[in-house]
Amino acid sequence: MTVKIARDALLADSGVRNLVADRIGPVEEMQGQSFPYVVLALEKLEPLNTLSGPAGLDRGHVALDAWGMKYADAVKVANACRTALQNAGHVCTSNVADQFHFQQDSGVYRCGFTFQIWSS
Repeated sequence: MTVKIARDALLADSGVRNLVADRIGPVEEMQGQSFPYVVLALEKLEPLNTLSGPAGLDRGHVALDAWGMKYADAVKVANACRTALQNAGHVCTSNVADQFHFQQDSGVYRCGFTFQIWSS
């Protein structure tokens, strides 16, 4: 559910859609897609508990990786995604610029970050 919330927020943003269309999903769906695209993965899900028991609220930690044939493409997509998720009320927990990687074997660039999504 948490990854679906993230994907829906990204697809609702025209800036993200202009860059990647609907190429947003889990890694197994994105293999073989044209660039750029976005991969989402749930890193962990933490239930919120209170003194009276479960609160019925979960905090999901979602990893987002923007992939592009050029470094600038990956950064542009990652920044658009971060803006879209923050505008939807979600919290970015790492800096996009700190998460840059070049995949030497495939010659593509990845720029990622993590964020939190609260859901019931």
